[in-house]
Amino acid sequence: MSGRDLTGERFGSLTAQRRADDYVSPSTGRRQQRWVCVCDCGRTRVVRRSNLVSGGSTSCGIGACRGYPDKPTYKAAHKRVQRARGKASDYRCVDCGEPAEEWSYRGGSPDEIRGPVPGRSDGYDYVSICAWSPNPDDYDPRCVQDHRARDRRVAGGHDGRAA
Repeated sequence: MSGRDLTGERFGSLTAQRRADDYVSPSTGRRQQRWVCVCDCGRTRVVRRSNLVSGGSTSCGIGACRGYPDKPTYKAAHKRVQRARGKASDYRCVDCGEPAEEWSYRGGSPDEIRGPVPGRSDGYDYVSICAWSPNPDDYDPRCVQDHRARDRRVAGGHDGRAA
C-alpha cells in the first residue's frame, strides 16, 4: 500500500510513530494502512491512515484528550466508536461468530457513563437507563441477538461470566 511516510507527523494530539499491520476488511478484503500513534497524554493508539489524514482521528479518544465533551451522549459515544473502528458489520460477533451488526459496550470502564436513553419500539416512546463509555476501545462487535442478551444479563446484575 502506498502513501507518504507519516513517521513523526502530528495529527491534533497524535504523533505517528511507525506503521502497524494493515487493517483488512473481513467482508471485502480491502486493506487499509494503519499507524501506531502516541497521544500527548502518553497513550498509544493504532489508527487508520485515512482517519489521520482526514482529521477523523486527532487524539487517543480518552478523557479531555479527545476534544469532545467529557460525557458524550449515548448516541455520540456510539458514533465515535463507528468513526474510530468502522462499521460493526465489518467484524464477527464476539459471542457466536456470526456477522456482527452493532457495537456493544462491554462494561467495566472507569470512564463509564450511566443515564437515560430515549427510544422508540412498537410505536411507543420509552426511556431506558443504560451504561456506555466515551472510549471506542470499550466496545465489542455483536449480532443483535447476542447484544440484547448481554444487555439483559447486565441489567439483571451480572454479565454471565463466571466469578
